[in-house]
Amino acid sequence: MLAPQLDAAAAEQPAVTDQTSAATQAAATTQPADYTGTAVTVTAPAMPINGTVAPTAKVASDLTAPSFAASDFDVSAVDAAKAGTYAVTLNASGLAKLQAANPTRHLTETNVAAGQVTVTAPAAKAATATPAKTTTAPAQSAAKTAATKTPATTSQYSDATATTVATAPSARNNN
Repeated sequence: MLAPQLDAAAAEQPAVTDQTSAATQAAATTQPADYTGTAVTVTAPAMPINGTVAPTAKVASDLTAPSFAASDFDVSAVDAAKAGTYAVTLNASGLAKLQAANPTRHLTETNVAAGQVTVTAPAAKAATATPAKTTTAPAQSAAKTAATKTPATTSQYSDATATTVATAPSARNNN
């Protein structure tokens, strides 16, 4: 009589397996759907040489944005000591945060639009020229200016020798 009871218990086991199978199938159908398009865009403002990279992430409007920390970005390509443009993106921990905040979507690095940061050199100092000194002569009165004009000259000839004689301006006003 015990045998039929065992057979009855054995008959119940496949039903449990069928229930487990149904739960597994249900879980399989609720797998996160692949996300198509750009889920997150990474940006970073320009920075001076030896400055700090400060990337940010803009998450697509149909996704939940997690709180990203500076450590969630890959800035390993940035040479902060050299002017230039460098790539910045989410690293594995940043992508994991994005995935955790959006469990119904399957997100990968292909859904991340890497950004760029520009490291700028300091502005060159303009050469400063020393201004030329400008001096002005003191104003002279008209009478003093007239007295300092070059005197008129006359030439006198005698035998083959020319002599130039300076004559003072006359005191007479010829106006």
